[in-house]
Amino acid sequence: AAAALAREVRQQGSPSHALDSPPTPSPASAVARQHTALRCLHVDDDATLRKSFSLRTFAKVARAGIECDHAVDGAQAASMVAAAVVPYKLVLMDNQMPVLSGEDATRRLREEGFTGVIVGLTGDPRGCAERDRFEASGLTVCIDKDRSAVEVVNALLHELLRNGELTPASVQAIVAESAEKRAAAMMPPAQP
Repeated sequence: AAAALAREVRQQGSPSHALDSPPTPSPASAVARQHTALRCLHVDDDATLRKSFSLRTFAKVARAGIECDHAVDGAQAASMVAAAVVPYKLVLMDNQMPVLSGEDATRRLREEGFTGVIVGLTGDPRGCAERDRFEASGLTVCIDKDRSAVEVVNALLHELLRNGELTPASVQAIVAESAEKRAAAMMPPAQP
């Protein structure tokens, strides 16, 4: 799945510098971003996937008022959440990262009092011990890191725009609805 997303970014003709680490915001823009009420944080060590996800999700809602920050590992994410003047409404967390894994970062965020929505993104199959530990670390929900993740995240962002908040129940409902749509799309057509 990661390779397919990387190919898609390359096909879009993104310049190679756009796939580097996220740019460091200027002090003035950092202060302005801190006061935006609808903020999310995307945490992934893979620069290509960060860029691809941004193009397919966050760029679409930026004009509507959702600001998205990026972190390259769990330690940076924990620091950004702790330093946020306006709390993040949504954290999208990869699991397998250097410095601090998504599992450990999620656990740290919960221990430090973060009560917002944390959506785990992983390529680990269901039933795998690593995924099970990640899901048990304090995630609101865990989704597969594949094409359907973009659909789910877009639905979450639109829900955030519509209501100004995400609740665990609304997140779980959106994920369940997406799974039902995928299952229905894979069913053979009914015979007359």
